[in-house]
Amino acid sequence: MSRLDRVYISNSGEWIDQIATVQHDSKACTSDHCPVLVDLYLTDARDNNRPWKTYLKVSTEEVKDATTRRKVVAAWRNHPRNVTDPRIKWELAWRRVKLVIKATRREKKETEVSREELEQVLEIRRGKLLLYDSEENKAGYKIAEKMIKDKDIQEAKLWKVRSGVKWISEGDAPTKFFFSVWKLLFIEEGEDSAAVADRGEVLQLVTKRVAAEDNARMEAVPTDIELEDYVQNLAKEKAPGLDGISADVLRELWSEAKTLCKQMIEMVWEDEQLTYSSKKGVIKLLAKNEETCRLTNWRPIALQGITYKLVSKILADRLKPLLPWLVSGQQTGFVPGRSIFDNILSVKFLRDKSPL
Repeated sequence: MSRLDRVYISNSGEWIDQIATVQHDSKACTSDHCPVLVDLYLTDARDNNRPWKTYLKVSTEEVKDATTRRKVVAAWRNHPRNVTDPRIKWELAWRRVKLVIKATRREKKETEVSREELEQVLEIRRGKLLLYDSEENKAGYKIAEKMIKDKDIQEAKLWKVRSGVKWISEGDAPTKFFFSVWKLLFIEEGEDSAAVADRGEVLQLVTKRVAAEDNARMEAVPTDIELEDYVQNLAKEKAPGLDGISADVLRELWSEAKTLCKQMIEMVWEDEQLTYSSKKGVIKLLAKNEETCRLTNWRPIALQGITYKLVSKILADRLKPLLPWLVSGQQTGFVPGRSIFDNILSVKFLRDKSPL
């Protein structure tokens, strides 16, 4: 396999299908770049016989419905008395919410009129209008037309999932030229490339240290105001992870969820252990263009659960003010306010001006 967080195509040229489950087994780690256990299903990408079940995704429109919301709130408050860990309570609460949504969808499916039936009604109304152009027939035709339009809008909202992932099309992997130059520099400068296993020896080489007050600020448990601010600033309309809960759904149910969310975050900070679902993600392959038969035209994204997104957002925002000082000025890529093209232009300038 090539680098796991970049390419998911086997060397034998077989298809790796469009979805897989990633199990993070690194305790408090919140990175999707170091999965330990990965289930990848090798199959024909056009084969519809999937070896897994799709996961239920809760939409904002569903929890906004007054009847469904009452059921969801009742399910959320029904915490089991024998469970004390807020992380487990948090996950069980969302599981109950999804059971309510699943039951509501089943009930709605049994009673709702299909689009085909609505089209039949529209044809009947159109026939009546052609036979007799009355105000009553016009009104009936407009009602049938509106019902079909509403049905289409509802269907469009149900399937609307945006990921907002930005891909680097070129230069995302080191080249052989890069490695050969790096090796040459080691030889010229007499550097020893032997591996260093002792952590203390490695830390002695770290010259930049975070101040005690900055470290205390980053390790502090988020306050109620901070937590609410983080939740409100999570990206909108993003695809959910295996838990099926998007940031939009969490915001919609925040009045009910905030107390348990605060307790869950406090336990994560105290115990340095994430919730179980936070250690799982979904790897989804997306086609870069219409030529889906070419393996090089597929790129992966990792869809993470809502708890993972919230914890990583808190950690990232706290670390962000220190990055300009911690990250070397020579690193121009992946830092706000800097551009990797600065280094590229510098190299080109030196090459053009060099007497060699």
